[in-house]
Amino acid sequence: MDRQIIGVLLQPLKEAFHVSDTYLGFLSGLSFALFYVTLGIPIAAVSDRRSRRVIITLSMTVWSAMTAICGFARTFPQLVLARIGVGIGEAGFTPAAFTVIADYFPRARRAGAMAIFGVGPMVGIMSGLLIGGWAAERFGWRGAFWIAGTPGLVFALLVWATVKEPFRGMADGAAPPRHAAGNLLTSAVRLWRIRSFRWIALGSGLSSFAFFGFSTWMPALLARSYHMPPGHIGRILGPIFGCAGALGTVASGYLTDKLILRDARWSVWLPSLAAVAAAPLAAAAFAAHAPSATIALYACAYFFGIFFSAPTSSIVQSLVPLDLRARGSAWKLLVENLLGLGLGSQAIGYLSDRLAPIAGNDSLRRAMMFAVPAFLLPPILYLLAARYIQEDAGAQRGDDHRGGLNP
Repeated sequence: MDRQIIGVLLQPLKEAFHVSDTYLGFLSGLSFALFYVTLGIPIAAVSDRRSRRVIITLSMTVWSAMTAICGFARTFPQLVLARIGVGIGEAGFTPAAFTVIADYFPRARRAGAMAIFGVGPMVGIMSGLLIGGWAAERFGWRGAFWIAGTPGLVFALLVWATVKEPFRGMADGAAPPRHAAGNLLTSAVRLWRIRSFRWIALGSGLSSFAFFGFSTWMPALLARSYHMPPGHIGRILGPIFGCAGALGTVASGYLTDKLILRDARWSVWLPSLAAVAAAPLAAAAFAAHAPSATIALYACAYFFGIFFSAPTSSIVQSLVPLDLRARGSAWKLLVENLLGLGLGSQAIGYLSDRLAPIAGNDSLRRAMMFAVPAFLLPPILYLLAARYIQEDAGAQRGDDHRGGLNP
């Protein structure tokens, strides 16, 4: 919710600060993503050694507080700094959460568990659009940030009070790692040597480029092309994207859990097929000139576009060493969010500004259409990963159990 709310507020922020789409792309993308992905790795290193419950709670507290602080910004640079604070807060959450889930659930149920976890962000997207649009109309963009930031502080206390810390390797019956994973450079080299891991990371990064880039700018597209107010946009996109995203996340996790019993490579084959399905739907959405057609077609593209998340997050936990699970997730998220949250939003905003002299108010639509082929690049990388998944996963199972099984 704290991440998505910026999308429905882009047009009000453009009018308030009189900035270009390139600057708005930086605000919604790179300003968040650069700190989110770079700090995620050292914090993940701590997660591989220390209490993940503490890191998750602190992360939630920081990003929620910084979201509320965004509402106090008086200049655009101040808003950027507050947005950077949101990225810093979020940096430690996902890698730590993924490893907790991996320790609670065995491989055969892990994709489904990751999918249920992934429904949370979909609810957040829906809430960000609904609450952000409603609050922006009644209280202005400042009030929208204040309202979005407050609930996270309550949920941070709830996590602290209810989440238990599992021991590492519990669900896999593996002995907890006896040795530290090494420094950041050493761990990065170890991860890079896992061939399937590096192709999955790059593939999910390009999937994220298309998915997050389009989703960030969709509210602004409806505002400019169809003159919709923020509240109306939120009431339409919130439930549609929330439901489409949740269904896509759950469906991908459920199907992956079923299909990997036949072949582990379905963890990347399924996202490949979904990306190929998403591309023509997205192109048709941006080519349409009726709001109902644009929204309906993009909701279908959104459903298939999110298919990469749960399967790739799950398989990474089975490919990397037990003592590197948080860092493996962090490196994957670095590529994923730098390309997606960072460059995806930034590239579309920059392209929109370049097209403005010839396309006028339709420049954003044209920019989004030009970016559609990004959906077709991830399947190539996923297929490269598929060549090594079985070998890498088998090798990792042997390494995790070499020290002896837990009872």
